[in-house]
Amino acid sequence: MTKQPSDFPWRAGMRILPNDAGGGRYARILRMDDEVATVIAVEMPVACSREVGPWIEAWNEHADTDEDMPDEDDPATLGALLGAVREAYGDAAMYLRPTLYGWTCFNEVEAVVANRATEFEALLAAWNARPGKS
Repeated sequence: MTKQPSDFPWRAGMRILPNDAGGGRYARILRMDDEVATVIAVEMPVACSREVGPWIEAWNEHADTDEDMPDEDDPATLGALLGAVREAYGDAAMYLRPTLYGWTCFNEVEAVVANRATEFEALLAAWNARPGKS
């Protein structure tokens, strides 16, 4: 699991790994308000549906996106992170591609970051190398 930066670009749709506040359940961000996540529960059996409301309330009361970890394999999380990277670079054509040595993030001209073990790691490296980052 990759350590996320403190300025990780949380976005609606991203999936959060199970944590203590969530009682071991996954959560998905419904919306972001001033960098505060409002979540909805996912992957809960229908038989548990009556528990969802109180669980979401409890999760939202204790949510801390500085401590939470994104699901690095979730397609929606990867897509939202790619969107954040594209915004940061001002380049809607940025993309990922597997190469002989790992995942590489490209802009229209060159590789921005190269040879990372996973798509998530390549996107996170591109995020950390973004222009204007202080």
